[in-house]
Amino acid sequence: KTEVRSLENPNAPVSAENFLHIMGWGDFQSTAGVTVNIDNALGVPAVWAAVNFISGTLASMPLEVYRTTDTGHERIRSGVAAWLDRAVNPTLSSFAWRKYIFEQVLTGGRSVTLIVRNTAGVVTDLVPLDTANLHVFETNNGGFSGRGYRARSQTYDASEVIDLTFMLKHNQIDIRGPIMHHKDVIGMAIAATRYGAKAFQAGGIPPAVLQGPFQSGAAAQRASDDVAQATARLAREGRPVMALPAGHELKSVGFSPDEMQLIELQKFCVEQIARIYSLPPVFLQDLSTGTFSNTEQQDILL
Repeated sequence: KTEVRSLENPNAPVSAENFLHIMGWGDFQSTAGVTVNIDNALGVPAVWAAVNFISGTLASMPLEVYRTTDTGHERIRSGVAAWLDRAVNPTLSSFAWRKYIFEQVLTGGRSVTLIVRNTAGVVTDLVPLDTANLHVFETNNGGFSGRGYRARSQTYDASEVIDLTFMLKHNQIDIRGPIMHHKDVIGMAIAATRYGAKAFQAGGIPPAVLQGPFQSGAAAQRASDDVAQATARLAREGRPVMALPAGHELKSVGFSPDEMQLIELQKFCVEQIARIYSLPPVFLQDLSTGTFSNTEQQDILL
């Protein structure tokens, strides 16, 4: 009997989602056991503050294009340069477009905008492309290597787009995004926030095990349910004491937020995220070590 088998696992196809992981987009599993993606990373206040602060600041600055001539620098007022300080298309103002592209760079690591031209070659619109559906590849034209961009069924040359990246890999094609590259730090911040929320949900009581002379598994389950309901009721009523039947004992099986140094961990995560985005912690609203002098100097230096 002859068997023919494929080396590929049919249960793990190279799907669009897997391809996004290869290209640096999608969800990533951190060592903290938390799935990290752009959406839940922005749920971390420090990440939100960093992205919002940098993108909003850069978008509000004047954007002008100059070229070097024999007599000095000359401002360019035609072509793409003429569209950078006005509404880039019927739905996006210049500020909204610039803030959007910087947000994409600061989260996913890349932003690509299509330069739309009419048949005469005159620029008519600037349209941001969805990087989740974008494939960047290397081209070879007449011995010169360059980049090509494929969005769904359309292919564009590098001269047809504005490509902004956070950090390029060694091949100068793929990117390193801050959220993707630092998923463990951001995952730790997400895990700390979730643990703190669950602790408050349980009235600040860590997980515990109930020991006692139970006659059956069903009796143990009923006792556990009764203790859980009593604990929730005590948390609502603000009562600090709970009575247990004789022979029963409630023991903690986890660490309290104080033992886990949860507050210190969250402060550390803020400092780490500030390092990722090269920002002083004061710009992430962390004034725990800020004074009038050092906060003012950091503001001037930035």
